[in-house]
Amino acid sequence: VDVRCQPGESFEPVLIPAATVTSGVEQPCGFCTVQNAGNLIDASLNNAARMITTSGATGATQVLVTDTDTVYDGPRRVGFVLSTSSGAPPADIVSALTVRTYLGGAARESGGLNGSTALSVLGLANNPSQRLVTLTTSLSFDAARLDLAATASGLTVVDNFAMCVGPP
Repeated sequence: VDVRCQPGESFEPVLIPAATVTSGVEQPCGFCTVQNAGNLIDASLNNAARMITTSGATGATQVLVTDTDTVYDGPRRVGFVLSTSSGAPPADIVSALTVRTYLGGAARESGGLNGSTALSVLGLANNPSQRLVTLTTSLSFDAARLDLAATASGLTVVDNFAMCVGPP
């Protein structure tokens, strides 16, 4: 299934001025970093935050996007628009992802590598080299975090263009 993540579409990005973003590295994760985290919430859906992990690390990189004026009642799907230098994220990278939701700073639900449910991967009708990796929620949330753990393939670089919220 191909979807769109744009203002006015079924999946809408969470953007400034009604959004904040924070990023970090869960140690130990030598040489891991998040670059240009602000790109996740700016008006351009063509630039990205870059998440980098290294092989053998047991930590992860993470970005947290908070919607400052909306609480999303469940059920919903929340996810992140991702790509790699070779195009859509391959299965080993998708399996290294965790999506978590929060409400008022309190953890709600999670899926993926360190979550209780599986993540879904949707194609994007407007960009075949990107994928929307989503978590289906049942609880209300106002923020979502993406964690990228290290993979066995060495240096892992993922471009993260936006957090999007849509129907279940």
